[in-house]
Amino acid sequence: MKKLANVHAGGWIAVLACTAVSCVGTIGGSDPSENEGTRLTYACTEQRKLARGVTFDHTRRLSHAELVHTLGALLGESIIGDAEIQTKLSGLPADEMVIAGDFTDNPPVGTALALSQVSKRAVELAMASPTWKTDHLPSCAGTSPLTDACVEEVVEQFGGQVWRRDLSSDEVQSYLSYYHEAGADMGGLSYLLRRLLQSPSLVFHIEEGAEIKNGRIRLTDFEVASRISYLTQNTMPDDALMAAARSGELQSLEGVRAHVERLLAGEKAHLKVRDFFRYYARLGTVPDPMPAVGAQIGIPDTSGLGDEMRQEAFDFFEHVFWSDEGTFHELMTSSAAFPRSEAMARIFDTEVVSSEAPVASAASHPGLLHRPALLTNAGGRTSPIVRGARLRKAFLCDELGMPDPAAVAERKSEVGDIENMSNRDKTMKLTDAPACIACHARVNGIGFAFEGFDQLGATRSEELVFNEQGEPGATWPIDTTAQDPELEPGGPERLSDSVELALAMSESYKARACISRRLFEYYHASTVDIANDSCILSEGEAQSQSGTLQSVLIATIANEDIFWKQEP
Repeated sequence: MKKLANVHAGGWIAVLACTAVSCVGTIGGSDPSENEGTRLTYACTEQRKLARGVTFDHTRRLSHAELVHTLGALLGESIIGDAEIQTKLSGLPADEMVIAGDFTDNPPVGTALALSQVSKRAVELAMASPTWKTDHLPSCAGTSPLTDACVEEVVEQFGGQVWRRDLSSDEVQSYLSYYHEAGADMGGLSYLLRRLLQSPSLVFHIEEGAEIKNGRIRLTDFEVASRISYLTQNTMPDDALMAAARSGELQSLEGVRAHVERLLAGEKAHLKVRDFFRYYARLGTVPDPMPAVGAQIGIPDTSGLGDEMRQEAFDFFEHVFWSDEGTFHELMTSSAAFPRSEAMARIFDTEVVSSEAPVASAASHPGLLHRPALLTNAGGRTSPIVRGARLRKAFLCDELGMPDPAAVAERKSEVGDIENMSNRDKTMKLTDAPACIACHARVNGIGFAFEGFDQLGATRSEELVFNEQGEPGATWPIDTTAQDPELEPGGPERLSDSVELALAMSESYKARACISRRLFEYYHASTVDIANDSCILSEGEAQSQSGTLQSVLIATIANEDIFWKQEP
């Protein structure tokens, strides 16, 4: 995503993919799937059902977001918001997923030291607070001298939250002994709290399991509760989820699903869905368009416009995702838009939004693919290659290798000066070499379909190119047709423009399978292993065909895999 963002801001020729062997046709590899007859990509065979959950074969650490939210739940927002604590936590990697599998399981260097320093500062603040002990510990903890019974209650309550399970009597007694060794009373309590806040459970998702069956470990109910909470909200289980674990409610998928649906309504779940969209759309930073381009449609200043476009794309996705009718079809075709400034309103050719209610956009801006954030660039001309490659990679899950710089340089030398050509002619000239066309036959046409949109993402009737100084140059007529776009087997043979492309994508089984895959990658912080993950992917894909986007996410979390992990 970062590479695409850089290309978006600069030279689009950098994505010229002159390496035929680097172009992979479909999600996960070969084409088509074993379920082609039903237009589904993933299949859950009887053999694969026996291996459900084996993807989870290692101990995963808490991500930065999980650690921060967990500490916030344990300590309270007033303490976690302390400037010194925030400085220590901000020194750890942000863990922002860019590509599948880039989350490392090993704790970052400095995690142990950061937790030690955070625990010391947090306990200092907590013990000095007149209300913290009564808000976060048993009521007896506010009165000195402390009794052993009170300390045991502290360990059971606060320690149970830290470990995300009920502690055994032996564990409670071990902590009580440490309390006495540390001097007892309030001083001993301070050291006890510091020790709890440096527990391994604040570094790792510890899953020891309840029993082993056929090479798989069945998780305990508390471990299932922890998975539910971190998958939905990036934080530790709440009281209702802990109570459900104690009652046996989480031994059934119905019980799991009920709590997943409950937790998805929370603010932290909404933040996680929002960050998923960043990953799905490969939407990092968005560059400000060239000022001269903005001036062409009455936008005098384009500074900050990239951020506005990015915000509008997030607003659009969240609006569709959380609506009752938020299907994949709606994601690709909705006319909703959120222009919150005069400049954005000019791009959409509509009114400024002054409330949370959306305004219908122009008919030429349907769905996710027509967000200005995905169409804009900072250069003097649009890039069909960037636009086509982005759609292939992000929304069809195709694998397109990065070009060989030497091959690109050689090709540029071969074709000579082609700047005085339309985008279509220039792109065709650059990529018609045998080494290039294997991939570009599947990229260029999709990009050409978006040529009805300028460097801002606004509609245009002709192509206008600007030089590096922002001076307007030549113009060319626009041709938005795409012959044989090869979206998927059985897909359209011709598209007249990007509006038809958006409609085709809305019905695409491959695009629906792709969002199911992306949800799996993001929420499970993992690459896809077809042999082990097809069942969970097939459930998400089925929901993408008939349900809402929310139901796809629910299926990605609340499924049989949540009960299991691989035996070491």
